[in-house]
Amino acid sequence: MTKTQKRQLFKQALFSFLFFITLHVISVFILFKNSALFVFIGYFFALIVLIFMQVRMKKRINILTIKKQDLIEKINILDDSIRKESSLALALNKKNSRYSLLKKALDRFNQSLDLVQVGKTIAEETFDLFAQSGSVIVYLFNHDRNYLEVLFSKKINPEIIVKEKHGDIFDEWVLRHNQALLVKDTNNDFRFDSELVKNSISCQARSIMIAPLATADRFIGILRIESSQNDKFLPDDLRFLSTISNLASISLDLDDLALHLGQDGVASA
Repeated sequence: MTKTQKRQLFKQALFSFLFFITLHVISVFILFKNSALFVFIGYFFALIVLIFMQVRMKKRINILTIKKQDLIEKINILDDSIRKESSLALALNKKNSRYSLLKKALDRFNQSLDLVQVGKTIAEETFDLFAQSGSVIVYLFNHDRNYLEVLFSKKINPEIIVKEKHGDIFDEWVLRHNQALLVKDTNNDFRFDSELVKNSISCQARSIMIAPLATADRFIGILRIESSQNDKFLPDDLRFLSTISNLASISLDLDDLALHLGQDGVASA
């Protein structure tokens, strides 16, 4: 019961008390006048007034209760709206910050024509762009042998060894479909057989994002980030990883072309 309701109840009780005191005095006076009928009528009238006052008080309390509930509901709606707007503002700030850092990363991508050095830069910059939330692996596709090879990796725990040197079931999926992949929980994804997943994953990854490294006419490799926690990444994270992979693909393609040109030059000499 609110303070307003308690105050209304106190006023009603005080009024009832004063009313009955007054009625009692009148009754005593009438009683001494030997008018029992008037005493009965007086008490009956008082009972009617009391019942009326109680009904009115209950209605008043019910109205106040409904108003209170409506007010609480409006406050909750407003709080929810504020939280959503705050989350949207944080997401927008995060996105702006990411793309600002991405421009700097792109400058680093283009600073070297050495394939391994570029792979190292891609792994390190991706690692930092995702706030070190997961280990990053850059795979190159060996077209002669038709499988993936690790170019460089940046791990949260340096002691972890990448055992899947040629990729796993998730990397193969990206290789076949040539599209980005988000797996929120490797133990519970309808696209992949659970037994094959258990046999394939040796690093206990629970969340995985993979984006293909490719140009318009050539598949270069994949860019992968993984975490030991499930539900670590969101669809917006996958879109950002795809943007990184698109930019990284251009740098890798140029470096690969430079490597082949250098080899052709040596062979010609």
